[in-house]
Amino acid sequence: MSAMKTGTVVESVIKNGLSLLVVRGTLLVSSAVVTVFLIRYLGAEGFGSYSAASNIYAVFLPIIFFGFGSVIARDAAKDPGAAWKYFINILYAGFFLTVICTAGMGLFCAAVKYPPVVTKAALILAIGLYPNFIVYIAESLFIGLEKVKYFAAINFLYSVIEVVLMLAVLFLGYKIFAIVAILVFTRYVFAAMAVVLITRVVQVDHFNIDTKFISRLVKVSVVFSATGILAGVLFKIDVLFLSKMVGVYETGIYAAALKLINLCSLGITSFVGVFYPIASKYYVDRQPGEYRDICLMATKCTVLMVFFAIVSTLCLSREAILFLFGTEYEKSIHVLNMLIFLLIPICGTALFGIFLASCNRQKYDLVAITLATLISPALNYYLVKYFSYYGSIYANLGAFSFLQLLQAYFVNKYVFKLEYIETIMKPVAVLAVTVLFIHAAGALVWYARFIIALLVFVALSAAFRVISRKDIELFLTA
Repeated sequence: MSAMKTGTVVESVIKNGLSLLVVRGTLLVSSAVVTVFLIRYLGAEGFGSYSAASNIYAVFLPIIFFGFGSVIARDAAKDPGAAWKYFINILYAGFFLTVICTAGMGLFCAAVKYPPVVTKAALILAIGLYPNFIVYIAESLFIGLEKVKYFAAINFLYSVIEVVLMLAVLFLGYKIFAIVAILVFTRYVFAAMAVVLITRVVQVDHFNIDTKFISRLVKVSVVFSATGILAGVLFKIDVLFLSKMVGVYETGIYAAALKLINLCSLGITSFVGVFYPIASKYYVDRQPGEYRDICLMATKCTVLMVFFAIVSTLCLSREAILFLFGTEYEKSIHVLNMLIFLLIPICGTALFGIFLASCNRQKYDLVAITLATLISPALNYYLVKYFSYYGSIYANLGAFSFLQLLQAYFVNKYVFKLEYIETIMKPVAVLAVTVLFIHAAGALVWYARFIIALLVFVALSAAFRVISRKDIELFLTA
């Protein structure tokens, strides 16, 4: 890879990537703080109801998103001058989708007959569908324009407002309905700030709707939309089935551990998302060798971060659950120790999806997600029926592993040949040896086990040469 091109990659990663990590990091910290207090103050049953309502809401979000974010990030990177045209027309399209989804949420809750508290909370959250759409489009636009630092600033302000209001409501003794109302209110504030910022950053042209342009956007976004909708369903099937078939208490035990997994995956996939516009540019410039180098480097880094998170969690799961959530959630410890391995297929799915989308082969990603989504309900139904929340763990591991294997097959066949030994098998060997050590050192106090396990992990990574000199130069040569 040439020095100039390498410098461009490093500059993009530092400028856009660090800003995006600030956005995700702020969201990570605020979500962690809010989650801890929600779980403590609502109790397992209350948190189970909240999780069920938020998952119903989350299933409908990808429908209004309609894949527009992927399109606007990619096209804004190619033609920054058209950013406002994309933004204003997508907002028009999103409004009509929001009306449809709001009605759909009401019909869904009535048809499935969730407990009244779950249904009411979900319908309150439905009011926040459109501001969530605006925020999603704004973030995608700033990513494409490589001006994420501006979005990071308002994201920090929004997070502070949300945390302060949420904690105030919880300390005053209010429960689930007040909490979801605060979530909706702060999202409208965030959306307003995002629109104001966009009018300052991009050239505002006009507010006219271009139906032909929207029609073209919809056609381009169809595959991304179908992929996003199915992925949204796939990620929420577990809690929806669990809350309906078993009960909100068991859902709370499972969801508490799942929240920690989601916080880990949020941080890792934030790093992964940095490579989407970079990989897209390299593919457009028709540099297959350099495009492949970028993708393989992203794979190695992602695998190492995922395995680091697994090692840390296995060492600290008991202490983390009891300290953060209290003794009521002691059953969540074993759930977390099993569920942490879900990070591997979840983060791998995000990474391989970017590889396929960046080279305009997103239809194969859609095929993989469709098949995984088809088998997931059957797995959840039968496994939850016999194993309660452990069944949700088994079903998720099965469905997401199947999805990742399909994606790996498509990437290997249509994009580039994966280096399984270098990018996957070496890190797996490091993880396996470290996990065996953790179990062997179970008698040690937690902080000694944690420190030694991380030292073992780092030493093995160096011994196996998981990260090569070429990978380091790709980051550091400017």
